[in-house]
Amino acid sequence: MEEQAEKEKVIEDGIRLSSQLRDYIDILEREFNHKDMPRRLQALALNGLKLTTGRSIEELKSISDEWKRNIEGCSGGNDTAVLRDKSEEWIEVLEKLLRFVNLVPAEAKRILPTQQTDKDIDSYFSGDSHLLIQECIDWFRNFSGKQKNPETVSVRGTLSNSSSLGMINPSSAALELICLKKSYDSRIVLNEINLKVAQGECFGLLGPNGAGKTTLIECLEGIRQFDSGAVTVLGHRLEPNKTGLPRSLRSILGVQVQFTGFYPLLTVGETIRLFAGLYRSVPSFFELMERLDLWQIEKTRVQHLSGGQFQRLSLAIALLHDPRLVFLDEPTTGLDPSVKRMLWDVILEFRRKGRTVFLTTHDMAEAEHLCSRVAIMAGGKIIQEGVPAQLISEYIGERTIELTVHGTVTREEIAILPGVKSYWTVESKVVMNSTDERATLSALCDVSFANGKVEGIIVRKGSLEDVFLKLTKGKMA
Repeated sequence: MEEQAEKEKVIEDGIRLSSQLRDYIDILEREFNHKDMPRRLQALALNGLKLTTGRSIEELKSISDEWKRNIEGCSGGNDTAVLRDKSEEWIEVLEKLLRFVNLVPAEAKRILPTQQTDKDIDSYFSGDSHLLIQECIDWFRNFSGKQKNPETVSVRGTLSNSSSLGMINPSSAALELICLKKSYDSRIVLNEINLKVAQGECFGLLGPNGAGKTTLIECLEGIRQFDSGAVTVLGHRLEPNKTGLPRSLRSILGVQVQFTGFYPLLTVGETIRLFAGLYRSVPSFFELMERLDLWQIEKTRVQHLSGGQFQRLSLAIALLHDPRLVFLDEPTTGLDPSVKRMLWDVILEFRRKGRTVFLTTHDMAEAEHLCSRVAIMAGGKIIQEGVPAQLISEYIGERTIELTVHGTVTREEIAILPGVKSYWTVESKVVMNSTDERATLSALCDVSFANGKVEGIIVRKGSLEDVFLKLTKGKMA
């Protein structure tokens, strides 16, 4: 008797919550179509509900009604196993609905005119709506026996992740490559590449033009087939001599390629919504539109975008569905410093969520700023790998001496300078490591090269660019 009473109580709670949720959805629909609601907020809310949940208000109503009928039928003695299985779908929908309710007021306050008061915006949302949705989520979890999702939505806040933001999980690999090989006829492009990228890190792949960086990243994205080796991406094994990715992997990967082909006559807004339709949900839609200043160019046709605007759009689409791993192939090439910094901030914020970034770049300052580890490629091989600061310390030291020379300086003339540990040349500059800076600088003040004249001396901190030039000198394709 007690067991039956407990079962009836559970069913009764389910019916109550389903009815309340239906009432809440009715409120959303009524308020979103209210004649006094600013059109901008209407569009934000209606599109946002569709984008974050993957369902329209009508679909949510239908789901709520179906659940009410099923639960009422269950109270008549039907087996609850099917309902428990289906409840997982409801949990997913409700978590996204909660994310929507938390996100829209804050986003609306950012984009609406300043005269639009917070009270006006908050009035469009029931004060306890987020609590109702959270109660529904908890009920379905208990009903299905499903444990709480490690990535949850905090009440009236933003996403909170169970792992510390930006923390790397070295025990769990997002990417693992073992003896990866790729050739074009007799020319070896990738020669036994071995790499392991941990979840939660930003990994940079560096190398001169023709080193094989883009070929490697295209193999990982499933765009290009590789000849042999073992490749694992987020636990999915990729097969040699095949292109494409498993369907289950596509929805958790983001890709920004060097040359993206968007439809030129579509606007920025239409392009983003086109790609948003490929995913069940796009929780980062509003955040990216705001962070990348895309609202201002929402109605601009793609064919009229500047290089920086196009790159912002491309990055937004790569991150739109909040992927677990994103590939970025030279994401900031040719951008002005302000746009480049904007994209850096977005990439760093993405990583702070515990996501993984794999990028290629020719900008050593970018790699040093963003990457927890880098690998340097040359001639289809990985020639060095490590933490940027450690590579700088090992190959360059704390400081370097940089000479600007008019004319030529021979190896012998540099080698006899006191304290010089190593050196390399870059156009008209000679960059040196010294174990005794004072002795080297003192000698430079007195030395007279046979065919060269020192026009400037700079003592500066060693950089990743110094490491790159030193290791890849003479290894250009």
